[in-house]
Amino acid sequence: MKISLHLEKDGQEIKIDLGFESLESINYSFRDIPENSEAFEFLSDHPSQSVRSNVASKKHLSSESLFKLALDESDDVRSSIAYNERFQKHATIDVIKEMLQKGGGAAENIVSYASSFTKVSIDEIEQVISELENPAPRLLQYVANSYDFSLEIIEKLSEHDDADIAASARESIKNRSDY
Repeated sequence: MKISLHLEKDGQEIKIDLGFESLESINYSFRDIPENSEAFEFLSDHPSQSVRSNVASKKHLSSESLFKLALDESDDVRSSIAYNERFQKHATIDVIKEMLQKGGGAAENIVSYASSFTKVSIDEIEQVISELENPAPRLLQYVANSYDFSLEIIEKLSEHDDADIAASARESIKNRSDY
């Protein structure tokens, strides 16, 4: 992918080719407005994960680009899209399931923002997590610390083999009973 910057001044025009580092800085500063949506779509395929991660934070993306970025090979990109309010509004349980299966920071962000998803319920997210074959300890600790998830899953985690997960779950149960 080749990116060029077009400059005009007093009738003169110049074109400057930009490398990925320049693009990363410029892309971050692009205003998130409908007029820039075509550029965001174009950049959602850029080979630099930093460029794609910046694009993933933009709300003026097509649903197709949102879902493509949600399944990106880069956890940084998937983590950014999990924070995206437009993604949270349009995400389906199938996409959420794939992201949770891939794990990493994106899965943790889904747990942290579980109540923000419009089309996917917390119960559905909880079900997917309970069906994961080998969930990461940090993901389970996020669940244990969350007030969004059911007491039932927290109680199961209070008996987990990992001492930190179990302790977090027991503390969460205690804090819930104090309210």
